[in-house]
Amino acid sequence: MASESRFLKWTVLLGCLLTVGLGAVAYLYTRSTPPPLNTSISLADLDVVCNGRVDVDGTVFTLEPTQPGRVLEVFVREGQTVESGAKILRLDDEPYRSAVKEANAALTAIDVEIEAAEYRQSLHPDRVALQEKKLEAAKAELAALDKQLEQLREKSRLTSQVTAADVQAFEAKIKSTNILLDAEKLQLDQLRKFDTSLEIKALKAKHQAAVIARERTETAIRDCLLTAPVAGVVLRIQTTVGATFAPGLPFPTVLFAPTSHLIVRAEVDQSGLGRVKEGMRAVVTDDSRSDSPQWLGKVRYIAGWVAQKRSILLEPGEINDVRTTEVIVELEPSKDILRIGQRMLIRISK
Repeated sequence: MASESRFLKWTVLLGCLLTVGLGAVAYLYTRSTPPPLNTSISLADLDVVCNGRVDVDGTVFTLEPTQPGRVLEVFVREGQTVESGAKILRLDDEPYRSAVKEANAALTAIDVEIEAAEYRQSLHPDRVALQEKKLEAAKAELAALDKQLEQLREKSRLTSQVTAADVQAFEAKIKSTNILLDAEKLQLDQLRKFDTSLEIKALKAKHQAAVIARERTETAIRDCLLTAPVAGVVLRIQTTVGATFAPGLPFPTVLFAPTSHLIVRAEVDQSGLGRVKEGMRAVVTDDSRSDSPQWLGKVRYIAGWVAQKRSILLEPGEINDVRTTEVIVELEPSKDILRIGQRMLIRISK
């Protein structure tokens, strides 16, 4: 009985193996042949997938006062749409207004000096004439003294009342008069050579410098009021009333976007440059959303150089030293909202 049971088990096992083998052979002979691989698709036909950012056509820029000072007023809020020339913020301009008052006082003083110099210029011919008269009088006095000296010498020979000491004293007086006469001649020469217009020219130049200084201060007053250069949107304000502003701060005071339609600045790696052409269609989705809607567009422009990525907003946590080429994708109108700086995934295809 035991031997019959073992024989039956082996018979069943061999039957199963035979059935499996015949089934495998039948499958190999009867299965359908898979389609051949398509090797006709070239690299140029493949889509280019890259990242990019939403931006305005004209790019975001910063607004900052050109003068240091304390913020007195902030006229706008973040996200507010403003017209060209709209007030953004105002700095304390009182020190500059005081400087303008000082400049006006200095100009008034210079005007008085010019008026006095012009009056002196009008008197100059009279001063020359007066000096000429003084010189004539000095010459006449010297001639009289010379005659008196001759008479004194003659008396000294005829009488003992006039001594040699008297003659010497009179000669010393004549010598002193000669020196004074030379001084009068020198002064007359100086008056004749003196150009009275030089003083007026110098004062007028000083006046012009004071005017320029006042205009510079008035410009500083105007620069204390920061206005919108064009119509646009205030994206971010990084100051507040009472804060002290100084040019050269590490962060921008105001981020501003001009009114314009939105574009996507795609960052195409150098390996994909040969497959991107102007006019190609692009499908844009949010890089961080699995349920992102799609925005359609086309390639409008391809930059002519390979360089570091352009960052619209400074993000220290993002790697910016990757060399890419900027490709501008112009988007079609859509009801779905995009925001400036939004990180996007772009698929560019024919």
